[in-house]
Amino acid sequence: MASSVKAVAQLELCLCVVGQRAMVIAETGSRLRSRRLAQHLRAAGWEARPIVIGPVAVYAVRDVGEGIATLESLEAVIKRRYRLAVCEPGFSESLYRVAQELAETAEAEFTPVEKCVVCGQPDPFPTVLTAQGPEGELLSAPYCARCVSANEANTYGRLCRALLEAAGGVFGALQHAQIGRPRRKGAVLRFPVESSPFASAS
Repeated sequence: MASSVKAVAQLELCLCVVGQRAMVIAETGSRLRSRRLAQHLRAAGWEARPIVIGPVAVYAVRDVGEGIATLESLEAVIKRRYRLAVCEPGFSESLYRVAQELAETAEAEFTPVEKCVVCGQPDPFPTVLTAQGPEGELLSAPYCARCVSANEANTYGRLCRALLEAAGGVFGALQHAQIGRPRRKGAVLRFPVESSPFASAS
């Protein structure tokens, strides 16, 4: 019995390619103070993603686009509250490895970030494409900012199509589905799936 992509209401694309990024490393002395650091970061206009929580804290941060966040103000926030604190612009695999090593040395909790489905690079704030499969399962793929920015698609529809294809077999026959015009709310775009059968039968 054949199943159809029409059972899938929509594809959801959550874009995350704009905004400054940085890594914050601070010697906090405790898990509680490490968690409180996130509150200070968010109050300063940054989205905070914990990577290491313990006597040492490591957060990946991204400005939320409200025009109040600068790297200088970020560094001032953390150095005012913590004796040993570092703010490193950007996010890289080498900085991520440093965070892993700090977690091991300090016996702290390490939370890995997602890896790009295209190039395998870690990204704490990936663009994510999500859909519901023919059996109701959630299909999802993360894409790093570099791979999304490198795509030459000049419309959101073409970008969604390119990301579907770049994900390999993650989305199955949805890779070939016809998608309609998106509805956008902030950084989230929802594409209706119009046609194309799933290649499944019983």
